[in-house]
Parts: sequence; C-alpha cells; structure tokens
Amino acid sequence: MTVAGIVDQDLLSNEYNSSQVLSFFTSPEVYSRIMGTDTYSRIFILANPELSSLPITDYLKSLNEKDAGFNYTDRVTEIAQAKNDAMTFSILLYGFIGVIVLIGFLNIMNTVSTNLILRT
Repeated sequence: MTVAGIVDQDLLSNEYNSSQVLSFFTSPEVYSRIMGTDTYSRIFILANPELSSLPITDYLKSLNEKDAGFNYTDRVTEIAQAKNDAMTFSILLYGFIGVIVLIGFLNIMNTVSTNLILRT
C-alpha cells in the first residue's frame, strides 16, 4: 500500500477540524485487504454540485426500501434544514425582543402622556 498524501482538512467538510476520525480513499481491492472484508460500513458520495443529484438520491432511497439494514443520510438536506431552523429561531427571538421593546416604549409614552395630562 502506498500513502499518496496526508491532509489535515477533510475532503467532505470544506473546513478544518480537530476530529480524530481517520478517513482514507482507496480501491475496493485495497479495502478488502486492509479490513479483511468486502462489506462497507460507511460510504461517502461527493457529487458534482452543478448537476442534479436527484438520480443518486432516488437510487439510494430505493436501496433503503429493499434492505432494512441500509441507512441513507443526505447531509446537504440536513444542513439546509439546520440553517432553516436557525433562521426560524432567530426570527422568533428577534420578534419576541421587538414585542418587549414595543411594550417598554408604549409604557414610557403612557407615563409621559399621563404626567402631561396631570400637570394641565
């Protein structure tokens, strides 16, 4: 086996991290020799972002229906959902803060107008 390179940035994450996960990219033959089996426990698929990934996802979802032991996770969808959840939470939080500020402002205006009415 020949080591072609060692990197500190994972190909699939686009960012540096301190994860202690070992990833290697190899052919099925080399994997079988190293692991002693030809079954994979995890496969990452990196598709071209400019092309539609619908055929790939449809195929993987059909595998999940055929074999209950197969698990498919779409990280792109998970990340989009997490960003959507964070945006929704931010909108609700800022809306709540806005309502509190509005109530405080109206209380100040009410106090000022009550004092002006009492002085006249």
